[in-house]
Amino acid sequence: MAVLSMMKKIIMYVVAFASFYAKADYQTVDGIEWRYYASSYEAEIEGISSYHYNPIEVTIPSVLGGVPVEEISSHAFLNCDFLLSVVIPGTVEYIYDGAFEDCDRLMSVTIPNSITSIEYGAFQNCSSLMSITIPENVTSIGSYAFYGCSSLTNVYCK
Repeated sequence: MAVLSMMKKIIMYVVAFASFYAKADYQTVDGIEWRYYASSYEAEIEGISSYHYNPIEVTIPSVLGGVPVEEISSHAFLNCDFLLSVVIPGTVEYIYDGAFEDCDRLMSVTIPNSITSIEYGAFQNCSSLMSITIPENVTSIGSYAFYGCSSLTNVYCK
């Protein structure tokens, strides 16, 4: 009887965790199909699901799936050589490992004051990135965050 009760509790916890945790989804905003994970209270950008042949400038949506976008996941835009500029909304707090790694043509990124962490290699090898402004709320910048940004000549800290 105790074993059955314990198994019921475990199953309830697993079901609760699975329903609480993020689910993969897609949403089109301004002609761009975004891949993201959403929980009941936040969304995490996983990238652009449709390939673009022409260079584009993107503004990451502040809301996907009815919840605020708070994170840009690891390698979300890895090798997106079609990105010229990115505007990150004020809802985002974290830019994870390699989020924009190897975006060769990325020249401009607007980082809002809401960002508190720029993780390891976030902009690694963005060879066209010329300047970046680090907002005052950033409390950590991971190793190699801007490694290989050969055109980066100006770094501003607010």
